[in-house]
Amino acid sequence: MSSGTKCFTFNRYDDWKYRSSFIGAHITKENLVFEPNNYCCAFFSQSLDSLEEGTVWHRFRIKIKSCENEKIIVRLFASDLKQVSAILSGQRKNVIFDDFITSEIDTYVKTQIFENIGAVILENPRDSPIFSLKGRYLWMCLEVINYSPKEEVIIEEIKIEFPRTSFLDYLPEIYQTTDNNSFMSRFISIFQNIYLETEEMIDFLPSCFEPKYTNNEFLSWIAKWFSIEDVDIWEKNKLRSLISNAIKIFKIKGTKKSVSMIVEKYTGAKPKIIEKFEINKFEHYLKDKSCFDRLFGANNFFFTVILRSKFIGNEKKFANILSLIKSVSPIGTICNLVSLNEDILLGNHCYLGVNSRISDGCYDFTHSKFSARGGSLVVR
Repeated sequence: MSSGTKCFTFNRYDDWKYRSSFIGAHITKENLVFEPNNYCCAFFSQSLDSLEEGTVWHRFRIKIKSCENEKIIVRLFASDLKQVSAILSGQRKNVIFDDFITSEIDTYVKTQIFENIGAVILENPRDSPIFSLKGRYLWMCLEVINYSPKEEVIIEEIKIEFPRTSFLDYLPEIYQTTDNNSFMSRFISIFQNIYLETEEMIDFLPSCFEPKYTNNEFLSWIAKWFSIEDVDIWEKNKLRSLISNAIKIFKIKGTKKSVSMIVEKYTGAKPKIIEKFEINKFEHYLKDKSCFDRLFGANNFFFTVILRSKFIGNEKKFANILSLIKSVSPIGTICNLVSLNEDILLGNHCYLGVNSRISDGCYDFTHSKFSARGGSLVVR
């Protein structure tokens, strides 16, 4: 970090799961989720090792997607030793704190031990200095009391920064002090935190605007810049690819190529696009004009997008594809989306090498199925 501090971060499945204990909660891909209407929810981390004795811890930060009725209590304890002296069952005992954290002892007893050994207690914190904590190892107890009958409390991220740094070190000596909890130290930390948060936002700016790395919330926000309103119909990896190429697509918006690109991004298959004025050039057009007009439209404002049925799937996806095509189509044009199946249906969309083929005369028809549809022959 630019401030010279390091940090322990909890924002992934492995972070929450590794060397921890929790009750009344579950872990998702990124978050720790506390259950609704539960008065016995807690998360305990085993020792976080700063690798240096006498470390003065700097700052505790937490991002919460909370409900209206919850109380969050954070207990933090630091020591140079992994063994602590605590009162258990009325007797003072020396215990290995990591083993104690993961034991089957009642959650209430665990939280009280933190208080008995002099842990720092923070209520409903968001960003708090923890200068009073000193020691190589740090343990965390996160207790959540959720009064909401339906809403979950979601912990999105926790950061514990160390060692302590202060802008006091850059001031004249008269303002400097060794007391971490002095008024000047706490006062200057307000401006220090604002400055460092701004600097951190600048450092991580690509995570807000780069489609490949941004989270799903920002991804939807960026999509709206390019008038991609129906973000829910997209698979996330395909949406990221679309947004990465959005400038290229929308520069050529209204062209055949833009329609092809957006359909390929959504379905994974490159479509065949036929514009009606191209059909008019065929020498057989006038001989069978009614058939061509039925398949490709009655005038030059029609264009036909052809995709294999396996890439279109159900009716909902068909409607989604049609909507996407309209978003980049020229004004006043009409799209004819064709779901091309494997049937060879004469008089309909039948393309050589796509859903039909020429046999060498040795094809075995004994296992083929024949049926007639309105005078046309269908081979399956």
